[in-house]
Amino acid sequence: MEDRVCTFNNGSIQLFCVGERDSGYYVITATESLGSSQFGIIVLHVSEILYEDLHFVAVFLALLGAVAAVLISLMWVCNRCAYKFQRKRRHKLKESTTEEIELQDVEC
Repeated sequence: MEDRVCTFNNGSIQLFCVGERDSGYYVITATESLGSSQFGIIVLHVSEILYEDLHFVAVFLALLGAVAAVLISLMWVCNRCAYKFQRKRRHKLKESTTEEIELQDVEC
């Protein structure tokens, strides 16, 4: 791990390329130039993002989008069919009222 650690003059450290395998307790020793030293413990917990989970979410969202597109298309087709049905019905009603008017007796 020493090749992945960078220390700074202010006493801080930087870890590179950490992974779940690096999780754990670390004992840190800070030594001054006069020879006195201090000990400390650092608890490091690393959680990795699993790209399989992100892939599952992306596929699930794509599936939801496809289902929504199909449902919207079906709604549009049903709307068009209902419009055509109503239009034919209105046309038949016009014809039947016209026929009734023509069949009525008109007195002069």
